Amino acid sequence: MGSMLKLFPSLVLAVLLGGAPFASARGLVDLFHSGTNVEQRCFVSSQAVHEQVVFDEIFSIVIHETPGRNFGSEQLFRPIRAIGEPLAQLGTNCLGGNKASCVHFANWVQKLADADALKFDRKKHKASPVSFVAGTLSGNLTLRPIAIYSSLLLENGLIAFQDKGAVFDWMLRRAQDYEHAPRIERSRLAQNLVLNSGATQLAVGIATSSMSMTERAVAIYRTYIDTMRPDGSFPEEVKRGQSALKYSNMAIAGLVLVAELGTTIELDLYSYRGPNGDIHRAISFLLDALDNEQLIKGYAEAGVSPTDPVQPDGSQARAFLRSQLGWVVPYASRFPKAESAVRIRGLMGHGEFRTPAYFDENVGGYAECIWGLMGDRNEPRTR
Repeated sequence: MGSMLKLFPSLVLAVLLGGAPFASARGLVDLFHSGTNVEQRCFVSSQAVHEQVVFDEIFSIVIHETPGRNFGSEQLFRPIRAIGEPLAQLGTNCLGGNKASCVHFANWVQKLADADALKFDRKKHKASPVSFVAGTLSGNLTLRPIAIYSSLLLENGLIAFQDKGAVFDWMLRRAQDYEHAPRIERSRLAQNLVLNSGATQLAVGIATSSMSMTERAVAIYRTYIDTMRPDGSFPEEVKRGQSALKYSNMAIAGLVLVAELGTTIELDLYSYRGPNGDIHRAISFLLDALDNEQLIKGYAEAGVSPTDPVQPDGSQARAFLRSQLGWVVPYASRFPKAESAVRIRGLMGHGEFRTPAYFDENVGGYAECIWGLMGDRNEPRTR
């Protein structure tokens, strides 16, 4: 894979193959000695001292109501906030040069693996579709940053697990536990929960050199693009009532992540076109709908399973704009001249989009650290 850095010059995913036979360490010296501001981009200010929390089971209590502002929501986000996000903070600070964070990260992940932690009892939750969905979602969003940062830090020689094989085996078991609808027919793959588990499987598969884990994510990506409408909307996402914009953004985030991961195995999903276009068309629609909600209103009136409160003026919920735009970093770096990338930079310049210097659970970490470091060294594509 000597050409990997040409195919995918963004930081994390160019080195996401820790321990893999196709991994390449070429260019790593440049990464940490290139004059890029590693310390500033890869630093998370946190006054909390992270305990090495271990949960034996993820989403242990069966629920029967859709998570909102209730116990189901608390249970869903608990492992993400107690384990996934703190490990992403430690991994980010490790990349920024904090050796204590490196040691803390490695010891914590090893502890999780040794305890066979974060198990998900699929049989127990099978009788409640709501509980099963929430549990697999929680698991995938917790495991994703662990896989991404583990492989990145290993490849850069910043950490060493006491038993790397045990860690990798544990990641693979958990990724299989959290798979959403493993036998769903291909025509129904274009759904955010399926994409969510596919993206995590891809990250774990690449990190552990288990390429059999990658095929589903590729099929999901292509099905999303194949089912996209001529205007760029995704049917399964825009019907979600006042949450239609949020779920459209969530789909874009997952697709960009899968496309970026795909480049590490020499797979160019960005170029894949369906009957009505490619991912750039979908991103353009999202930006248009953010500017003019009338474009999404007709679809959203279906009101299928929104997960946000009804807005007082009947508009779309927009809280996601504060913490779920990490995908714009790799996208704008890879396609700096694309119309959508120019629009994104303009929105950030005017303060309408918050610069993604935060933990984004959808992309599995701190995007400015993971992808932003190599922005000036990317091999950009034009459109």
